[in-house]
Amino acid sequence: MGSYAENERDAREYAEMQRQFAEEKLEEQKELAKEKIVITMDEIMHHRFKQRDLENSERHLKAQNDWRSYLEKFPSPDGDYERSEAQEEILEEIRFIVKNNIVHGTPPYSLESAEEILLDIINDLTSLKERLSFMGI
Repeated sequence: MGSYAENERDAREYAEMQRQFAEEKLEEQKELAKEKIVITMDEIMHHRFKQRDLENSERHLKAQNDWRSYLEKFPSPDGDYERSEAQEEILEEIRFIVKNNIVHGTPPYSLESAEEILLDIINDLTSLKERLSFMGI
């Protein structure tokens, strides 16, 4: 076992090593803070478009797989495919949201632009999506 002086020297060396490490990290962080990453709005929009496209493709593939599984169980559906009552209610609410926003965004009720009507529809559908997620659907 080392003497008190050796232990104290080791402790000081370790403390100095830690201080140097912290100093180096601080310098690295300062350099990183100086660099400003510049992303254009077009790049952000393109990235979000690609994300949404991927999400849509994933949902579409799942739906195609579900349809194939359904057809394997019922090879001749003859148009008898029915959604659950809950799914039909959600689809009806979607139709209601879209139709009413278009109706109430145009004369004689108001004069919203197509973009404003679209934003209203998106907001209402987003609220529906959030409500369904709270319900666990």
